[in-house]
Amino acid sequence: STLHNTLFPYTTLFRSNPTSDILTIEFDKVISGSLYIYNEIGHLIRSEDLYEVTEYNYNVSELLDGKYHIQFINNNKIFNSQFIKVK
Repeated sequence: STLHNTLFPYTTLFRSNPTSDILTIEFDKVISGSLYIYNEIGHLIRSEDLYEVTEYNYNVSELLDGKYHIQFINNNKIFNSQFIKVK
């Protein structure tokens, strides 16, 4: 299933949420910024700087099942979302 998220910049599409392997985030414009992924208790598990991308893919297969929070910082604005990892 897909999830449209208006909390993220531009119209963002999360493919395969919940997901068991690859989390795909699609932006409808070229975007740059910093992406952070946190587990349910707030520990940072991934950080990545994105430069002029329209899509971000992350292999979540090694993560434990559960809810994860995504934070994206772009032009001094903070956007938040979440995804669910399943078996």
